[in-house]
Amino acid sequence: MVCEACGKPIDSIDIGAYRKLMDKSAKAFLCRECLAARLGWTREYLDGVILMYRKRGCTLFPPLADTDN
Repeated sequence: MVCEACGKPIDSIDIGAYRKLMDKSAKAFLCRECLAARLGWTREYLDGVILMYRKRGCTLFPPLADTDN
């Protein structure tokens, strides 16, 4: 899959972030850079929000590995 805005390949974290923050039933997605821009956030802030949800066990994201903390 690719980002609907810029065409960059996306991964499961991009998909989880889009579903968590924009539309749980989405079929098209934005990469983290484009999602952050759409939300008016920095990429660093978005990464922090994603990490928070992953630490809380949100099933829209892949589980954290011990080295991801």
